Amino acid sequence: MSSQIQPSAPGSERVRICISVIRASNLPKVDKLSLIDAYVKVELPSCPVQRTKTIDDCSAPVWNAKLFFEVDASALYSCTPVQFDLFDENVMKDRYVANVSVILNPQLFADPSNRQLPLNFAKDKYRGAEPSYLEVSFSANYTFDSVVRRLQHISGFQVNAMDKKLYVPFPTGWAPLVLGIEFEGNGVDVKVYQIAPATNIHLDMALTTAHKTKIRRRSCTTPTPIKSTSLSYYEEIKLDDVPASADFSQLVIWQFKKEVVETLSLDSVVREHGWKGAMSFTTASKALRGVQIEQAEEAIYMPLAQGNCFLVVDFDESDVDMKCLVLDTPANANTAYDLAIRGPYNKKTSDVYVPSKPVLGGKYRATRRTELDDVPYGTSFGTMEWSKYALSEAMQISVADLVKLRPV
Repeated sequence: MSSQIQPSAPGSERVRICISVIRASNLPKVDKLSLIDAYVKVELPSCPVQRTKTIDDCSAPVWNAKLFFEVDASALYSCTPVQFDLFDENVMKDRYVANVSVILNPQLFADPSNRQLPLNFAKDKYRGAEPSYLEVSFSANYTFDSVVRRLQHISGFQVNAMDKKLYVPFPTGWAPLVLGIEFEGNGVDVKVYQIAPATNIHLDMALTTAHKTKIRRRSCTTPTPIKSTSLSYYEEIKLDDVPASADFSQLVIWQFKKEVVETLSLDSVVREHGWKGAMSFTTASKALRGVQIEQAEEAIYMPLAQGNCFLVVDFDESDVDMKCLVLDTPANANTAYDLAIRGPYNKKTSDVYVPSKPVLGGKYRATRRTELDDVPYGTSFGTMEWSKYALSEAMQISVADLVKLRPV
């Protein structure tokens, strides 16, 4: 679950290792008519051999291949070798060109930096004046079964073994929240569930090492059951497809107490700028006043909150996206904004930008965006609301701390 997570001691737990074969440099010309058609095979004892794709006719191939192996945790402590073999692909028979090997050890996974490994060539004639390197990196994450074994002693812990989903309650002092981790493929989905009705709590989540974190949000007026558990929720925030190599000490969850400062019907907002009836982008961009236009995106920006955010109407082919774009201004400290729509709509998302993102040609910088995605044409602005909240009593925890899987 993290590029830095390791077992605290040797044992029988299973660990999924990700070996990234990134690139090679200064490879020899082994054919008369072309440069090397290079690929790399990676081998660990008791694991199927895996390989990168072939990069044709290139002395400095870039693969960026992530290869996954599942091993006993003890392999990290028992001098287990990883063998990298470089080949030149040919029609009749592939040519073995070079190799390099690494001994697995905990330090490889504690430091996720790329490593340049000097290649050992099969023939002296392959050696050039400059050294040749294979660039790789290592990361490791616990398997679903290992995480379950580590967490099963926690009071309130629940698991859906068939779908590989687990649920961990938040510590004392937090609102009634549950962390959900869903294992799928070579990554996980991370969710936070609010399991009791509460209108004064604002939740947020971000992978702080990512430039953009996209969160899906779902709110329910009645409790919604979580499959194969005794739990139900009123609000869910979700981060999809977190890679297995992500550092979960950098995946952070925040809780705030929120108080409503202002609430506006979007109907009153758009009417203030001259919106009348049904308008297309072309009509609205000509008729509205006090707005800014993004022609390429067919989006109209209407200032709100004394110019500290924009309401954006983003026209698509068959629907519109309604967005609240929060600007990087001192006035937005300890402030949150939201968009809501009446009815069974549940396609709300929010993006966090680290660092802030330039918008409108760089005239402004945005730190966050809340979006009502794919709102059908014909939907009344009167069914939608914009709200501003004052935030206080901030609490913060990382997923690594919450599930007790800190790097050692």
